[in-house]
Amino acid sequence: MSIFKSQWIIIKIKKLEEKNNLYTIFSSDYWKIICNKKLKSREKNLDLGYFIDFEIDVKPWVNIFNIRNIKIFSEFNSLWQKYSVIENFMILLNLINKKLPEKLTNKEIFETLKFVIKYKNINSIKLILAQLKILNILWSLNLEHKNLTIKKILHFINKNKIENIFKLSWFDENLKKELKNIIIKS
Repeated sequence: MSIFKSQWIIIKIKKLEEKNNLYTIFSSDYWKIICNKKLKSREKNLDLGYFIDFEIDVKPWVNIFNIRNIKIFSEFNSLWQKYSVIENFMILLNLINKKLPEKLTNKEIFETLKFVIKYKNINSIKLILAQLKILNILWSLNLEHKNLTIKKILHFINKNKIENIFKLSWFDENLKKELKNIIIKS
């Protein structure tokens, strides 16, 4: 058995029983893994989008790891958010969980997600842009589009980091709807 520490983001939770959950977590140093944590009665529940640090017990013959000594750095603040913001955040986590291949590290995806979680003025369009950036990092985003404005946005997403992408702000409902359709088709 060996123990190691790293920073992780929770991208999926599967409830097993009361106070016992399976977490799919993602790190820039490692890859997506599944771990188990049986919470004690006074421990805070872990939630999607938590940016955390903890120790992992690694046993070579086991695919599900045990975690302990959890420290929460930050979390996606879902309190006081509109439904559309929470929905788009869940779509973002689901994209990473479903499209990121197993046993693949990706520092850029981790840093993008960490930036989104810590971003103070998050809204639906910023989360849609983050989803497009994740698709672009995973090479699942087609940069060609018949609409010239959307094509420019897609190329801007391709060439820039999330910090610059979040500076975009002039989206109307039609543009937002078309960007969502691109995500659905990818």
